[in-house]
Amino acid sequence: MSDPTGSAHRDRERFLKSVPTHLELLRKARTELEEDPVEAAAALRRFSRFIADEAARLQLADTGKAARGLAEEASADLAVHVDALEAVLRQLLPEEEAPAQILIVEDEPTSALLAQRTLGKL
Repeated sequence: MSDPTGSAHRDRERFLKSVPTHLELLRKARTELEEDPVEAAAALRRFSRFIADEAARLQLADTGKAARGLAEEASADLAVHVDALEAVLRQLLPEEEAPAQILIVEDEPTSALLAQRTLGKL
């Protein structure tokens, strides 16, 4: 006889182990928003629908809400919803696995983009 509780636990653990990869995909898609906004927006919506479905199945309400917000958002506010989903996913990481965040305040758009791309390669 199968163990549904054990299976649910394994599914949740598998999802939690995939969070760093999800964060990396979000970071790359955010960069792509500037280079190819139409394709990046479509990819972000597909990805966020996947996350929303998984979160609903695993009863991760905050993650599901943030993912649905991104999937359903108009293009103008995509970056805000990417940030929201990223923040919720980061909360799922154990403290020692949380990727470092860097805040750069730069009023020159070219310099800001250069810093983002340079740091993104690290």
